[in-house]
Amino acid sequence: MKIGIQILAYNCVSTFKKLIKPWVKLKDKYDIKIWVGSGQFKEYAELGYENLNHSTEVLLLDLFEKKDIDYVFHPNKNHLLTDAKTRNECIPWMIANDIDLMIQVDADEFYSSREAINLIKFVKDNPDHTCYNTIFKNVIGDGIVEDWSRFSAGWIKKHGGIKSYYFDMHWWFNDNFDYRSQGVKEIPKQLVNPYHYTWTNGDNTTGPSHIKDKIRYQQKIYAAGCGFEWDEVNNKIKRK
Repeated sequence: MKIGIQILAYNCVSTFKKLIKPWVKLKDKYDIKIWVGSGQFKEYAELGYENLNHSTEVLLLDLFEKKDIDYVFHPNKNHLLTDAKTRNECIPWMIANDIDLMIQVDADEFYSSREAINLIKFVKDNPDHTCYNTIFKNVIGDGIVEDWSRFSAGWIKKHGGIKSYYFDMHWWFNDNFDYRSQGVKEIPKQLVNPYHYTWTNGDNTTGPSHIKDKIRYQQKIYAAGCGFEWDEVNNKIKRK
């Protein structure tokens, strides 16, 4: 079984080494290759946000040269891509490297070594499903932690093979099945329960410079807007 790790890494120079450490340690043991897509999303530029990725790009080049990561994709700065189109760039690489299982790890998702091993073992022991969800410790505000279940791994040769991402992190197969439609297995959180930092007051590990900009981004791309808003009076995030 060949495993491909897909990571989107933007403005995360201070935390990226910690994020990939457990996966790098397992590369040889589990035949793992790591693909990283790194660039400002198109919508960030449209919203007028500063491109904050230079230091991350320098780090990724160093990690590539050390063979900690196996491929780095940077979009043309004059032709930026959406989230989905950035992820699309990993598909030819996954196919060329004969990847069986794709694990999707974004730059705000931190697995321990034990959790990384448990995820791989659980999928190997339960191979009859198409994809798998991880229950994250979703950190909100100044440290409220809530369960949040999200796709983390999938067999990309099933149903004619992975075709393309169609929106955000969502993809379909060549036979036009959505990746979730043919069976999702949730990994028990006593085995895998990593931290996820997206809706914090000041501890986000990737994305725009301030959580207010993340909120504006979601308001732009999602029909339903964003489920969070910034409380200017108390200087913190809150649910709508």
